[in-house]
Amino acid sequence: MIGGNSEKNTTHKSATITKKTYLTEDVIELIITPSAPIISQPGQFVTIGLTDKEGTFNRSYSLVENIGTAITLSIKIKPDGRGGKVITDLKEGDICTVNGAFGEFFLQNTKNI
Repeated sequence: MIGGNSEKNTTHKSATITKKTYLTEDVIELIITPSAPIISQPGQFVTIGLTDKEGTFNRSYSLVENIGTAITLSIKIKPDGRGGKVITDLKEGDICTVNGAFGEFFLQNTKNI
């Protein structure tokens, strides 16, 4: 299996918010550059370490894309959500942590018979 259970994926990596784009008023696309590559397959997810006035916490987000050393996440913001409040306040250049990729439900390349 590729991804999820790799030893490389089991430690938190420092990561930089490379780009933040509002796709709609409540969906944010984040491009994040981890300090080390993340091995993943479409359909897997990562956890992002976030910090607010109550402390540090993790949120899981599905990977949209993993090209080179950058990963892309599309995040639907819930107005009253703790993670959404922090994501909304993030700026390009901010630092977070990333852990993963996890999950065993991913698309396989198969031929139709």
